[in-house]
Amino acid sequence: MKEMEKFVRLYREKKYEQCLVALRAFIAKYPNETSALGYAGLCYLDLERSSEAVPYFDRCLEEKAGSNHFWVLRGDCYYDQGDFAQAMHDYSISLALEPENWAVYDKIGHCHHFLGQGERGIAWVEYAFERGRQPDTMLILSMLFEENGRLDEALARARAGAREFPHDKRFRERLQELKRIPRSREDSKRKPEK
Repeated sequence: MKEMEKFVRLYREKKYEQCLVALRAFIAKYPNETSALGYAGLCYLDLERSSEAVPYFDRCLEEKAGSNHFWVLRGDCYYDQGDFAQAMHDYSISLALEPENWAVYDKIGHCHHFLGQGERGIAWVEYAFERGRQPDTMLILSMLFEENGRLDEALARARAGAREFPHDKRFRERLQELKRIPRSREDSKRKPEK
């Protein structure tokens, strides 16, 4: 379809509002076209209007409930809205459909963290890192350890990240941040290292 090419082009050019105008007209004629519905949801998600994206992903899932992709995207909407339980629900369905998607393990770990289940969150993110070996996941893991009061492990992860990803300066910055944090009551009386 030529119209779909237009939507894809506008989306790639980040002309989300223009894309939405064209998509809404197209969807009025073809209400079950999941590609168009999906692009409309993506536009709203990229415009940081996730509550407006949800109905489009709902309709995609009505048509294609077995689509891992739409479950993840709707989960991202709920995550952005702070509804971590619903986001985790959608991510879990996605994971059942595609068990080797390491990025979804990472997302579930974040949900556990924000739901106050820090140790479970760490376990999920650790699993995601072991599967995907991405620097962002290692940084997040270091931060989760720090937020759960496990500073030595946070520092160990930052060091490991600096070794495994030597060109990523974020690990050197993270190490400097962690070195400034006092490790005991006696340390809290000292000034942070420079």
